[in-house]
Amino acid sequence: MNSNDFDKVAPFYDRLAGLIFGKSIKKAQTEYLHLIKPDSKILILGGGTGWILKEILTRQPEVEISYVEKSTQMIELAKTACPNYNVEFVSLPFEEWQTEEKFDFIICNFFLDVFQSQKLKNQIIPKIKRLIAENGRLLVADFQVNPLIYQKILLRAMHIFFGLLSNLESQKLVDLNQLLISNGLKESSAYYFFKGMIFSRVYEFRG
Repeated sequence: MNSNDFDKVAPFYDRLAGLIFGKSIKKAQTEYLHLIKPDSKILILGGGTGWILKEILTRQPEVEISYVEKSTQMIELAKTACPNYNVEFVSLPFEEWQTEEKFDFIICNFFLDVFQSQKLKNQIIPKIKRLIAENGRLLVADFQVNPLIYQKILLRAMHIFFGLLSNLESQKLVDLNQLLISNGLKESSAYYFFKGMIFSRVYEFRG
């Protein structure tokens, strides 16, 4: 199996997330969608089953969206979820995808946490920065390290589960906020869900 391969979990991924975290996962991913303007160019990385497309296009139907998702099963579900809009679907690992475009918004919802910290630092985050347009923003929703014991146990169980089914590169959760800041991004807003276990943040270039 290839690393970070979510084909096997695609059919039940959203239902499982809802069962464990209730509405927190979706609330985190939609918290800052109001920032998107009508003429925005948007890049969604690891978009999963595509429900986020409806959330964005209901608000701003004229935006341009590139949807990069490695899982072919997730891509097929995303196409079904949003059949009547002009969305560019790319079924490739982000590391392999090549483009000269710049984007006003890059959305990374539960995407960064599948990579090892060194790959994030040296490859993934630098590439994301290159794709952000001037005055563009990075929207990130993900899990974070929390001192609560039951949350540590839950995160560990999740890594084991998805490690077995999806062959995750990451073996443990890293401090994504610190990693993004150390790579030249500035946190401009943050909101927390599920007693602090899930965050939603907006990042910009440090000026």
